[in-house]
Amino acid sequence: MLKYKKSAAWAMCLCLCASAAVCPVSQARAEEDSQVAQSEWDEEPELAQEETAEQEEIESGDYSYIVTDEGTACLTAIRDKSADLTIPDMLDGMAVTEMGADIFAEVSPEKVHIPATIEYIYAENCFSRCENLTEITVDEKNENYCSEDGILYTKDKTCIFCYPQKKAGDSFTVPENVTKLAIASIYGTQLKEIKLHSGITELNRHTFALNEKLESIDMSMITIEKLPVMICAGCSALTDVKLPQGMTEIGGAAFMSCSSLENITIPDGVMMIGQSAFMGTAIMKVRIPSSVRLIDYCAFGYDDNEAAVPGFTIVGEPGSAAEVYSTDKDADYGYKNEFEFVPVEADDVLEEYKSLDPQTSGDYQYSVQNGNEAMLLMCTSSDETVEVPAEIDGYTVTSIFKGAFLNCSATEIILPETVKTIGEAPFSEYLESLTIPGGCESIEGVEPFVTCTALKEINVTEGSGAYTSRDGVLFSSGFSELILYPQAKTDEDFTAPEETESVAISAFCGNNNVKNVSLPGVKSIGNYAFDGCSALESVKLSDKLESLGDHAFYNCLNLPSIRLGANVTEIGDYAVGFVYDEEAAMQAAQQSASEGSQTPDFYNINKVMDGFKIYTDKDTTAYQYADHFGIEVVTGTISMGDNNVSTGFLYTLAGIAGAVVLAVIGIFTGKSIKAKKKSKKPAAPKKEDK
Repeated sequence: MLKYKKSAAWAMCLCLCASAAVCPVSQARAEEDSQVAQSEWDEEPELAQEETAEQEEIESGDYSYIVTDEGTACLTAIRDKSADLTIPDMLDGMAVTEMGADIFAEVSPEKVHIPATIEYIYAENCFSRCENLTEITVDEKNENYCSEDGILYTKDKTCIFCYPQKKAGDSFTVPENVTKLAIASIYGTQLKEIKLHSGITELNRHTFALNEKLESIDMSMITIEKLPVMICAGCSALTDVKLPQGMTEIGGAAFMSCSSLENITIPDGVMMIGQSAFMGTAIMKVRIPSSVRLIDYCAFGYDDNEAAVPGFTIVGEPGSAAEVYSTDKDADYGYKNEFEFVPVEADDVLEEYKSLDPQTSGDYQYSVQNGNEAMLLMCTSSDETVEVPAEIDGYTVTSIFKGAFLNCSATEIILPETVKTIGEAPFSEYLESLTIPGGCESIEGVEPFVTCTALKEINVTEGSGAYTSRDGVLFSSGFSELILYPQAKTDEDFTAPEETESVAISAFCGNNNVKNVSLPGVKSIGNYAFDGCSALESVKLSDKLESLGDHAFYNCLNLPSIRLGANVTEIGDYAVGFVYDEEAAMQAAQQSASEGSQTPDFYNINKVMDGFKIYTDKDTTAYQYADHFGIEVVTGTISMGDNNVSTGFLYTLAGIAGAVVLAVIGIFTGKSIKAKKKSKKPAAPKKEDK
């Protein structure tokens, strides 16, 4: 499709019939013209002029027409200014079979009667110029069109062709049998409400455009692939819009100049948003789903004069088309976006925060909960150590809101014993030491401390809550799960308690100090548990280990090998032996850019570490994993201390040791026998008495 770089092209198209008068010359052309109108509308004026230049227009009284290939008349202009207008059925002895695009350019009737001879009405909807039209009637003998309650339909009543602009009433329900709404079919009317239904399968450009009293429209039940261009353009009173689910494209200028529209929900699955789609609306913030791959020129954040709207905000996933659009530019046209971009998660937190009715007290903001409790929403203290009070303005602090300390630069935070719940990722990158009350019952989020890159220790006070700590490491109560080994903890060696059976997701992730880890009783290791532990040199895993999560030991650059026992039955993607392939990542990004994709495919950016080994036995899950990825696998060994020793060598040693033992036994046995023999020498014979 051609794309203009200036919105003037879009605005001009609000006047549907600005092109030269065109009359299709046969019924066979009707379908072809309609398809052109729907797919390449901005090219049509040129096509129209070519057609007109080839045909001679004839004047006959108050009418002008051209002769079709079938020898009938195609009406091209009307000069009869009667309020009640009847389209002629004959002109100069020829049947009038077609009505052209601009026949009402010079007149504005209130009523129009269509004769039985009309076979085709130009697809661009010639009635769009009839601003005073209240009623359309059709001769009952017409085989192609009919009317009901003054509305023009196709004969089978499956398509609405024109709803008169000045028809009385402010609400219209599309009949259940209607499946198609033609170009500009409900255009410029007095309607405040249009009720649609799920049986509608086709909408066209300008279908609902310039309905200046229309307040809401629900298209969510309609199944279409593309929302047509300018479908609701100029609906200045429109405040509530529900878009079709399952569509992939929003056409250009679809809601341009809908000046009262403040909010819009873009459905998941939409891949393209056309030029000027929401230009001239009252929208100040829009959330773009990650499915969107392309946002065209001036789609959001511009007024009717094509000037950027101050304070406009784009919400989306980092690295997506939404973020690209927030700073998109085109030097050739002086086009440069400078919109604020907010990640989806941050926006969710902000919206939830606003709904909690924040109260301020000193360095704290809080929300009253359950009448006498306070949820700490935000701390803005600049102190190095922050000891949160148990009460704020007489309310007991029982919970911490997600992100509550992200704006706090304190290196040490001590929470009061009254806190029972801690929200997701509440602490900042500056935090080094955290004290959690022993009565804390829950810490929300899968990775609640992912932002705490400077954290060295977490300590839990005495209590009967869900957590405990040892040497600055956070565990669940009873030590059954290791939840967090702080990212900045400086110890090089760590041995988990015998009671610890699981290591949580990202538990050690990002720690660049720990070198030697022993997990004597651990049965499961979560996703990303040791991801990026660049100093890690050795890991002693228990024979009880059953599962390794995705990327569990990913990018552990100094880990040369790992031993996995026969009980391991689950190994996640890239769990061991893989590192990040920067070269492959760059190639993926370059390929994505060349293909015009906003989100590179980074799935295959992992490579096996040079020289990495997996020690295991044959016919184990670990053996199959190593074989599948081409990782060197060593079998027939056992772990002895810090070494992996060949069982064959041990058998040899055992044989030698056995022989030595036997030899020693033989020597000592020989000596013993000799000794016994000596001790058993026969007594000297007694001398006989002489």
